[in-house]
Amino acid sequence: MLRNGYPLRFGLGVTGAAALIAPVMPPSIPAVIFAGLAAVSTGALFAASVVPALLMAFGLCVVVFLQARRHPDITAVGFSRERVLATGKRVIAPLGAPVVILGGILSGAFTPTEAAAVGVAYMLLLCFAYRTLRVRDLPGVLAETVVTTGAIMLIVASAALLGYILARERVPQLVTESIFAFTGSATAFLVITALLMLVLGTVVDPTAALVLVVPILLPISAGFGVDPIVLGVLMIITLMIGLLTPPVGTVLYVLSSVARTKVSEVFLGSLPFIVPFLVLVVLIIAFPDAVVWLPKVLGL
Repeated sequence: MLRNGYPLRFGLGVTGAAALIAPVMPPSIPAVIFAGLAAVSTGALFAASVVPALLMAFGLCVVVFLQARRHPDITAVGFSRERVLATGKRVIAPLGAPVVILGGILSGAFTPTEAAAVGVAYMLLLCFAYRTLRVRDLPGVLAETVVTTGAIMLIVASAALLGYILARERVPQLVTESIFAFTGSATAFLVITALLMLVLGTVVDPTAALVLVVPILLPISAGFGVDPIVLGVLMIITLMIGLLTPPVGTVLYVLSSVARTKVSEVFLGSLPFIVPFLVLVVLIIAFPDAVVWLPKVLGL
């Protein structure tokens, strides 16, 4: 984008914000972790995340359109139907991953656990087809996967122990009583949850935040009659926003390193693109039933 004349802040903002869609769109690692912690259907959570992820993408398109109208220097490269078709062809195959995974689960061809292996095999084939991965790179990739998987399993095991300790000490009940004393509204509970996750996401990694908070909030959400799928989608999206928020926003520091610029530049460039995500959070709180519409249609 810089080589084509786009402003630095715009390029940083649209790249950073677009990166937050991947952890929401299935197959999503945060969704798998939440489903394991909350003992809910991974397939249902995947299905519930599809529409919010698409709305996030649509929101970014709207912001780009408005930015281009207000700042002509952003339209450094003119619109070309041929370029859209060329780049669109390249992303069709990767977009097939959610279709293969969800389609296999819903059709009964394989279980959610087997779907993970199918998804890996599918993406490996694409990597070889696009020549972005070589056979000699596989040992390093596999070693990194083992380390990451081991870390996640340790976190999940710790979460189970933490949940047991919290249950023994009646922490969920005490927190529930405190929140019920403050409000008896499910909407207010969702607002409090969103604010908590937005703040927590600025200082804690999303995986760690889910491990810490899900065992506490899940029993409370049940008391308010909130569907755990709705809670999961809301928590994941608000935690993703934290990846673009100082002081511990991972995406901020990655982009800062790649672009060799200040973290503040990345944050300022990302601010306009965070707005549609916040609007989506408000819509989820206002219309929680819409989140579970697709899982219900699919019979999950």
